[in-house]
Amino acid sequence: NAIDSRKKSGTLSELAPIICQVLSNRYFPKTQTDRRTFNLSIPSYYHDWDWYKYCRSWDGHSVLKELNLSIDNIKSIHQLLSFDARHADPLERWYGLVNFVSLEQKRKLKGNALLAQSIYSMEHMIRLFYKELTGEILFPPDEDFSWKKDDFYGEGVTDNDLQYLEFLTNEFHLNPKPKLILIVEGNGEAEQVPRLSEELFGYSFPKLGIEVVNAIGVAGFTGRKKVDRYGALEKFIDYYHNRQTIVFVVLDNEGRAEKVKNKLIKARSKYHKKRFVTKPEYIHLWERKTIEFENFSLDEIADAMSKINKGEYVFTPVDIENCQQASKEKESDHLSRLFKEKTGYDLPKPELLKALSDSIIANGKNEFDSKGEPVRPITKLIHRIIKLASMNHQPTCFETWKVNQDSGYFGDIKE
Repeated sequence: NAIDSRKKSGTLSELAPIICQVLSNRYFPKTQTDRRTFNLSIPSYYHDWDWYKYCRSWDGHSVLKELNLSIDNIKSIHQLLSFDARHADPLERWYGLVNFVSLEQKRKLKGNALLAQSIYSMEHMIRLFYKELTGEILFPPDEDFSWKKDDFYGEGVTDNDLQYLEFLTNEFHLNPKPKLILIVEGNGEAEQVPRLSEELFGYSFPKLGIEVVNAIGVAGFTGRKKVDRYGALEKFIDYYHNRQTIVFVVLDNEGRAEKVKNKLIKARSKYHKKRFVTKPEYIHLWERKTIEFENFSLDEIADAMSKINKGEYVFTPVDIENCQQASKEKESDHLSRLFKEKTGYDLPKPELLKALSDSIIANGKNEFDSKGEPVRPITKLIHRIIKLASMNHQPTCFETWKVNQDSGYFGDIKE
């Protein structure tokens, strides 16, 4: 009766709320969604009501006949609701992203933003009703005949919620996925490399999108078995490079590190047959075996070891030089052996690297040349990592992702 009355004296837009009330038991729960789940709320006095059974017995054509409306009327009402929602919505440009927001957070909106969400729910109900009647899918409010989301994001992307949300959050700079993963071999490196970045360059690794992974010795990734020792690391790099996260590996140049690097740069990607898993410049080996010998003078290492020893034994540059020479002839942790011999207890490697880093930070101005470029190998490396992360712009559509994967940025292209 209400609908018949409005049809005689009102407009189609005045009919919409009443029609949606008729449709609400069938379709409203499907509009209360974050695109992954929907909310089915049944009043307590409906305790024996089965919504799924109700849906199975629902006959859209019978309802349309009872409403005394045509298919064209329903389509026109949908167009009006889409326009009204966009007009009311101050977050119209964020429609795609807000669709993924939890229902609880959407309900906290106020004013026109909350009003728009209510109208979007009405539009969505009419859209679902029309699809059931005709099998045709009407355009959502952020699409029309001239433009569809898949035209930008890629064919079928919006049907894959995970992929679509990945591109959306990249577009809004909300994706917490790291831009670069830095793999180091111990607790000292994991703690001090980010610290040096912040103290010397003013860049926080988390803010840059850099995540540090402590492999605790290359065996942590390469395994102990003789078969495919580097396999775990290869799979890790290949997976993240496919996700457009650079994996940068820093290893002490000991044991099988050189062989591991050579195998990795020659390994073929499982995801992209035209390129290798990684690039040679993304795997860094310290030329002088270890991070200590590569980056610090004999005096600096001796002072740092004496400091963490609290002066019980004063290490000399000659002590350290002997260790350095011994490491060239035989691979072993000669610094730890020396510390044990002189003090009677194990060398706390993280404390040693902290003490060495303290000396860098204390004399920060001396770590850069007249042009402002870093001069020490470790600061050069950190500067390079910062640049790589900063330039790794995350794709906002499938085409950009594909171009990046085929560019050789994550692994050299095979000839």
